Amino acid sequence: MADQSEAAGKPVEAAGSTSGTPGKLTEFYTGSPGHKLNTPPIFPPSVHDLLRQKETYIPDPGLKSAVNVALLLGLPLLLTGPPGSGKTRLAYALAGELGLGDPLEIVVKSDATSRDLLYEFDELGRFQDAQASARDDEAGREADTRPLSAYLRFRPLGQAILKAGGAMAELETLEGHAFIGRHAHEPHQYFKDIAPGLFLKAPAPTATLVLIDELDKAPRDLPNDLLRELEDMTFEIRELGLRIRVPRDKETNIPGTRPIVVITSNAERSLPEPFLRRVAFYDIPYPDPKDLARMVELRFAELQGSAAVSAGIALFHEIWRKFPQGERRPGTAEFLAWFSYLRLQGLGSDNKLPAQMPQAVRDSLALLVKGKETQDILTRQIDELLKPKTEASPE
Repeated sequence: MADQSEAAGKPVEAAGSTSGTPGKLTEFYTGSPGHKLNTPPIFPPSVHDLLRQKETYIPDPGLKSAVNVALLLGLPLLLTGPPGSGKTRLAYALAGELGLGDPLEIVVKSDATSRDLLYEFDELGRFQDAQASARDDEAGREADTRPLSAYLRFRPLGQAILKAGGAMAELETLEGHAFIGRHAHEPHQYFKDIAPGLFLKAPAPTATLVLIDELDKAPRDLPNDLLRELEDMTFEIRELGLRIRVPRDKETNIPGTRPIVVITSNAERSLPEPFLRRVAFYDIPYPDPKDLARMVELRFAELQGSAAVSAGIALFHEIWRKFPQGERRPGTAEFLAWFSYLRLQGLGSDNKLPAQMPQAVRDSLALLVKGKETQDILTRQIDELLKPKTEASPE
């Protein structure tokens, strides 16, 4: 890496920078006391951002069929598989192919309720404004004119249901509820009245893709509550006394538009049977070497047919086999991050293979091995692992 005098007044080009030159700079951080660059280096994009590009995702035939079954029947698709197997990336690939933009993503928490997936309401802010509205000053006047929609924040599932109805879908008032006081004059007739910013670009009913990640972390009742709201395409906002209901065809009683819903689970605990009966399901298997090669070649088109790809996959499988029984092995996402790192260190450039870059392979174990004991063992075995092996799938 260039020292301070060499870097003075010059942009520092890093591996994976905009030039795309693998191996040009192998370190950002030298650890040398007093070392400092005058110009910050150009950092490459996050590997997570790159992996979310639909062009890098290859579903196996079973997954493709499960997606189409769910789409044809309008069912949520439940995906299981170990962490890193591609469950989340499928949602991004599907939304990208269907032209729906990025998924509306929810990461479920252990204390989540179905309301948390639909909307938030700032009750404290509303109370404070109610107190301030009595003051005869600018702050009081602002508080007095702030609409109820200012206290609402719709979460991804709520946004998806609202968009399915469209800007001009009519709101319903809950029985026995009336707007009084400073909000009595506010219009609450259409979806756009409570979510004005949601329909600026697309006022017509619009399909979206909702990704509900790690549903197995949720409380026991949430999955069933979630499906009821999705099937009925309705939910209530009790703080406002309103019901959101997507318009239905008068003859068939079927909503005109529904969101596409992809749900992931790491199977840390079982999901309720009533929920499982009402979704399509697929467990994503570990990809075979041919699929891994296709993923790599889509990400690095210049390596198509290169010996570096097959050698990298063979080495990954050798490392994969060395994991102790019961310890979590690296998934597809970790493999792609690992291969990306080796590529940045020069793998495939001038026909360079993993056996010619043992130190980079040792360093790359930080991406695959998340336990000190196994990392120490594999670090000591790198020279042996780098000897030529016959490519094979993990057991």
